[in-house]
Amino acid sequence: MTQLRVFFAPKHMREDEKCCAEVRRGSVTHMPSWTERLERVISEGVFPFVQPLIENMEDEEHAMEVEAQNKKCSSANAFVPPEKQASQMKLFHHVVVTFQANLDAHYDPPYLGHVIVSSSLDAADLVVTNPDDGICVRIHLLPGDVYVLCDEARDKWIHEIQLLSQQERRTSVVSRFWRSGHEFKQRKWDKGKCTWWGPLPASHAY
Repeated sequence: MTQLRVFFAPKHMREDEKCCAEVRRGSVTHMPSWTERLERVISEGVFPFVQPLIENMEDEEHAMEVEAQNKKCSSANAFVPPEKQASQMKLFHHVVVTFQANLDAHYDPPYLGHVIVSSSLDAADLVVTNPDDGICVRIHLLPGDVYVLCDEARDKWIHEIQLLSQQERRTSVVSRFWRSGHEFKQRKWDKGKCTWWGPLPASHAY
C-alpha cells in the first residue's frame, strides 16, 4: 500500500444520497476539533484571496448563459436573464492523505467538489500541466504551504505531487468545497441547456 486516506465530512454531507461512496466509506463519524481550526484558517486566510477569482468565474458563467439563452430566443420572446447569484464556499470534506510514492498526474473527479485547498505538512513539488499544449509549471511546496485549485486548474489542468530526493513519505490535508447553490453538481458547459451546471456523472456512485 502506497497511500492512506482518511476523510472527515460533515454529517449532512456524508449522508446525502448524492455523496460518493469514496467519501461515505472513508469518513470517520465525527469532526475533530482541528477541523474547525483549519476551516477558520481557510476562511480567514485563504478565501479572501480566492474570492475575487470565484466572483470573476461567476461573472463569466452568467454572461455566457445569458448570451446563449438570448440566441435561442426570438425577438418576439425576449429572454429575461436571471439575477446572478453569488456563491459561498461550503465544506464538503477534509481528507488526510499520506503516500510513500509520487502521486501520479491526475485531476480530481467532479464528484469531489468545485474548489480544492491543499495544506502541505511536508515538502514536495507540485507539478501542474495543461494537457492541450503541454505547458508545465513546477512549484516547490514547503511545510505549511497551501495551494488552491479552481476553475481551469481544477477542471482542465492535471496535477501531480513528486516527492523530493531521499523523501520517504508525504502528508497533506486536502479540503474540498462546493460552491453554494450547486452542491453535488458538475460544472461543465451544456450547450443544449445553456447552463454550466448539471448532474454528476453516473460513475460518482462507485
